[in-house]
Amino acid sequence: MALSPGEMHARIIENLPEKTGHPLAHWLDILDRVSDDRKAHMAFLKSDQGLGHQTAVAVIREKTGDVPWSDPTDLEAALRDRIDPAYVALYDELRSHALTLDKVEVTPCKTYTGFKTTRQFAVLQPSKSEGLILGLAVSPSEHPALSEAKNVGSARITAKATAETGRETLKAMLTSAAKRS
Repeated sequence: MALSPGEMHARIIENLPEKTGHPLAHWLDILDRVSDDRKAHMAFLKSDQGLGHQTAVAVIREKTGDVPWSDPTDLEAALRDRIDPAYVALYDELRSHALTLDKVEVTPCKTYTGFKTTRQFAVLQPSKSEGLILGLAVSPSEHPALSEAKNVGSARITAKATAETGRETLKAMLTSAAKRS
């Protein structure tokens, strides 16, 4: 199974001495002597010190305290807190419905909650303009309530529906997309 962003970050930090010859404390000490600007830190670590991009990002995150999420529950709770209160009940209902489907896993991300079996088939994503978006890995032409999805979840998500579609229709769309994945 793939590592979470938090696990990947921890692995990079853990492997610093082996990969670079220096522990995290060494790199943090060096950054204390460089400008406080994140871009300057990145350029310094990559160009002057020869660190790879992801390694430099991990060191800078340790310096700034911007460590990625390690607990998916916390990640999903933070996302849920950003949903307009008028759509929280719908989010909970659609999430619960997805979990009743065969072999569905929830994959929380920073900006959306994904659902997958062997492949991702749907996402729930908060939207300031549309409230809550159900993104699906289906053709937008499959249902009149679907429209083309742009910047919704991952690249697999090609169609979207909004809360105005209705709860039962959204659940049916979710079920149909899950069966195809």
